[in-house]
Amino acid sequence: MSKLPLIKFLIAFIVGILLSNYFVVDLFYIVTLAILLLIIAIILRFVKSDSLTLISNIVILFIVIISGYTYHTIHNLDETNYPFSEKFVRDALIDGRVTDIQLPSNDKLTLEIETKTILKNEIEFAEQIKLLCNFYYKDEVINEIANDIEIGNRIVVLGNISIPPNDRNPGDFDYRSYLFQNGVSAIAVSYSPLDFIRVDKKKSHFKNFVYQIRLNIHNQINEIYSPNPSGLLKGLLLADRSEIGHDIREGFVQSGVVHVLAVSGLHVGYIIIILLLLTGRLNIYLRFSIITLGLIIFVLITNHPPSVTRASIMSVLILISYLRSNRQNNFNTLAFAAFILLLFDPNEIFNPGFQLSFSAVLSIFIFFPVINNYVTTKYNFNKMIRYIILFIGVSFAAQIGTIPFTIYYFEKLSLVSLGANLFVIPLIGLILALGIWTLLLSYFSSSIAYFFVLLNEWLVNTLYKFVAAIGDWEFSHLYLPHYSIWDASVYFLLLGLFTIYYRKFSHTLSKIIFVLLLFANLFFLSKIDNQELLKNDRLNMIFVDVGDGEATIAKLPGGENILINSGGGSDSYNSGERIIIPLLNVLKSVELIIVSLHILIEINI
Repeated sequence: MSKLPLIKFLIAFIVGILLSNYFVVDLFYIVTLAILLLIIAIILRFVKSDSLTLISNIVILFIVIISGYTYHTIHNLDETNYPFSEKFVRDALIDGRVTDIQLPSNDKLTLEIETKTILKNEIEFAEQIKLLCNFYYKDEVINEIANDIEIGNRIVVLGNISIPPNDRNPGDFDYRSYLFQNGVSAIAVSYSPLDFIRVDKKKSHFKNFVYQIRLNIHNQINEIYSPNPSGLLKGLLLADRSEIGHDIREGFVQSGVVHVLAVSGLHVGYIIIILLLLTGRLNIYLRFSIITLGLIIFVLITNHPPSVTRASIMSVLILISYLRSNRQNNFNTLAFAAFILLLFDPNEIFNPGFQLSFSAVLSIFIFFPVINNYVTTKYNFNKMIRYIILFIGVSFAAQIGTIPFTIYYFEKLSLVSLGANLFVIPLIGLILALGIWTLLLSYFSSSIAYFFVLLNEWLVNTLYKFVAAIGDWEFSHLYLPHYSIWDASVYFLLLGLFTIYYRKFSHTLSKIIFVLLLFANLFFLSKIDNQELLKNDRLNMIFVDVGDGEATIAKLPGGENILINSGGGSDSYNSGERIIIPLLNVLKSVELIIVSLHILIEINI
């Protein structure tokens, strides 16, 4: 660890953030302790002793932990909460400024608003809050507003305000906590363009400039592509996955390739490859400048998600290291990128994208060199076969680190992901490159761009069919409910033991026994905190929140599970698929299904 100082400090800083999230201590005592530890560290530095140097280093790490605790606590001093006593406030007059605009989709536009005043029955609410306002207007009206509105404008909206939905059923995503963590206190809805007016045209020039670029790309993709391919390309180029259907995303999850839908280091790598090919004849400093500029533009047009920001920072640092002809330690570079993101927002440590992104890259840094060394030294493959095997090795190394997060957030473990990635990842790179090419070409010659658009649409449809086919296999994935933070901790602990001690066994038999013991411990330790959704030997009932409709799951004392109704559905949303089936997967089996029929009899007299 002496060669990885940034890793040590990053881990200590993260520990402080986590402690701040789960334990509340008065900041006075925290700061007092930090000052005392700092004084002790300074004194110990003047004493030349190996044992005291070790104590001094430990004290410094404790100071960093306290710094993480203090920084996260101060960052969250203004705790976000729903400010109204009523959970639903009808016909509220909202006056505020637009701080962000999401790209329009499916007759919907979402604005982030910092309110100045909120009026209800001519009574003013004193709270000045940040809220998301969803406009559900006709498509042509939405497009008109999206092209006309600017970040920084003052607007007045008459709409309904409600508390954000939380995890209504077991296993649901807690959207309320997510919004609160991002400083959003409430959700507003407007259904009539007559209830919306722009008061002034004051704007934030830089933010609005970036939004206009994103909107222009969004509109151009809609112009030249049909709906399904355009949804994927917006996801890849703009990090806007709102138009990728639930069924398509579920197929990506079940086939183990959902990571390609989240713009991350993979896509940054493709951007770098494209820029390297385009700048091949330029000198190294000019190439570096163009690549850096290209990455900055990519970060901006994707609305700077942590995964893209992290990958871009790392790429620039590695390029700088290459220019200086020195070898930058990858672990320190990764730690530096993470530390920068956490300084901007320490709550990013709780973001699934942040966790998946950094765990994947860290896992690649740890395990891929071992795989690469084994493949290149043990076997004499030809060049093409070696590249294919190493490509699989990179994917496998990334999945080693992301498995716990994938299971925790999706409750599924793909069994076909290695094979699926072998086909999907190169295809995504080709789709992304053709997407950029068709966009640029469409501004000059739509007729020439049309042929490349047809090719790209065929590739996207091929990708969707492949993912759907792989995901529909009976044994494509395992459903693993009850996965907890404890289970993930056990996994990483045993993975650490494997990494440290596996090479110390000289005999093959001893290695096999060691691995089997690790798997046995993983199996038994992971079951310690498992809890049944419904208890045995008693009557249990869950009244499931399915929105418009009703559904009940009952467990009899004898262990039989009964489903009574499954809620309603529409062309865009099916409560049975989204809510009931995941709950039934937890229960394993259902012995009886009861469906009540509501029959309307019309009598003409």
